[in-house]
Amino acid sequence: MKPFKQLCAAVILFSLSHNISSALLDPTFNPGTVPHNEINKIALQPNGRVVVAGSFKNWNGSTNDYLVRLNTDGSLDTNFTAQPNGPITGLDIDSAGRILIAGNYTFINGQASP
Repeated sequence: MKPFKQLCAAVILFSLSHNISSALLDPTFNPGTVPHNEINKIALQPNGRVVVAGSFKNWNGSTNDYLVRLNTDGSLDTNFTAQPNGPITGLDIDSAGRILIAGNYTFINGQASP
């Protein structure tokens, strides 16, 4: 990922997870190292967690590929274990707070995707 795209991704992550009307940076929000491939979609859950989808591999040194969830402080949510075997191109959060994804994958957590 080019440095400009990294900066844009960081700004978007910050904007989604914080009330930017105050124009104050929250030093506690730190998503770590931005992945080397593209971030395609970002969504905010009602609980303040940020879901990030794309064609990236290894978010911030973890083995999470293509789909991650960040805690409200920007750290990786290690309880979120959805692991698709291919890039995610679509992401949404429904009214019940469920994560909906679309993309070029055939398995999630070793289970065939319909």
